[in-house]
Amino acid sequence: MTLAEWIRRDRALVPDSRMWGRGFGGDNYSQLDLNETAGYIAEKLQHGGRQGYGPRFFSSCIGYHRVGKGSFVVPSGFDAIGCEIRYRQGASPDELDPEWLTRVNRPEQLEQQQNIFWTDQHNRPCHPLTEQLIADERIGLNTGLGQGRVYGEWPVVNAIVCDGQKVLLTQRPHNSKEIPSLVGGYCQYAELGVSPLEWRAGNWKVTEEALFIAAFGRVLKKTGITLPADAKYKIVYALRPVGSVHTLNFWTATYAILITLDRGSADLLPPAKDTPAIWQNIRDVDMSSYWNDHKRAYQAAMAHI
Repeated sequence: MTLAEWIRRDRALVPDSRMWGRGFGGDNYSQLDLNETAGYIAEKLQHGGRQGYGPRFFSSCIGYHRVGKGSFVVPSGFDAIGCEIRYRQGASPDELDPEWLTRVNRPEQLEQQQNIFWTDQHNRPCHPLTEQLIADERIGLNTGLGQGRVYGEWPVVNAIVCDGQKVLLTQRPHNSKEIPSLVGGYCQYAELGVSPLEWRAGNWKVTEEALFIAAFGRVLKKTGITLPADAKYKIVYALRPVGSVHTLNFWTATYAILITLDRGSADLLPPAKDTPAIWQNIRDVDMSSYWNDHKRAYQAAMAHI
């Protein structure tokens, strides 16, 4: 897959450029995007230096070079190995890619990766905008699987569920405390309509319907609410962020899904009592303490209400 094909796939899924966030729909991150990303992680070990995340890899590092049009050789010593594995817990073995230290001489090879963009010497997929990210000495990337289940891109959904008067919100853990959040999380294979084997083989095509199914599933899991099957849905924001969980070989594409319910539906769909989810009046929502990407997703959704 060429970068041009990657971009065409983005644009086919989300045609409206007003809905593109960082790293989505274009052939680079803007300077503003890079500045914002650098502000999150510059001069820090990824994840605050927690177990598994050490110094990040840059294009200036000794041992890095590009091989032809489709492959990189990346040096050892920058792996995210043995890190926090909460995203891998509970997964069956067939849903997990192998994890190993990066090697230059006689490296292990990842099998069944096809129709992808760049790869490294282990045949692990590499972020489509790798060269731009590792060229910025404020950003860079760790190598390896990190917290991911599989190498390559993994879709994430954030659901903005609204009945025209109220919106469904929750909280999530962050740096040993709870912060306000949209309802969302990583997509599952079944929601994407593929098997683990198909996904490993490079079948990363994502549809709007699959993202809605995933958003429906995250709402049920995080709030206990079963949304009506006839709810209207629309992708309102998409980005390819770079943050503390992302590596050269594992990254995410995040989609904000607006789910519109009939007016007054919120009162008929109470969240489970053992969750932090709440229905909040739109007029009372204060996004000041939300992550920037959640703010933008929420603002994009409200523009369609």
